[in-house]
Amino acid sequence: MAESAMAQAVGDVLLQRVKSQVPCTCTNTESTVLPGKLSDVWEKFRWWKLEEIAPGIVTSTEWTDGEAGRVDSTVKISYTNGASWYLRVTELSERNHTLGYELIMAEPATSVSSIVGEMTFQ
Repeated sequence: MAESAMAQAVGDVLLQRVKSQVPCTCTNTESTVLPGKLSDVWEKFRWWKLEEIAPGIVTSTEWTDGEAGRVDSTVKISYTNGASWYLRVTELSERNHTLGYELIMAEPATSVSSIVGEMTFQ
């Protein structure tokens, strides 16, 4: 089926990607169900034992500043693809089973201006 010249021109315009020069905020919410008791799952996440949770993705976690279980500590997450992310722990709630973090460095560098995240377990 042949498109009209106008439809083709509009389609070409709509499909052009333009990267904003101004930082833009966006949010991403994801959820999953993990097989296991909340207490067992929380125990691994609370101490950032990601290599035990996802060994095919994370090779190791290492505390470069502070220590596990302390807010304002920095954890280096090494991935199987060779990348490393350094996250600063901004929240840890035993009561609400919540972890908050922000990305402070990534190797190789990411193309975003910031990453701030929160994990909540129920």
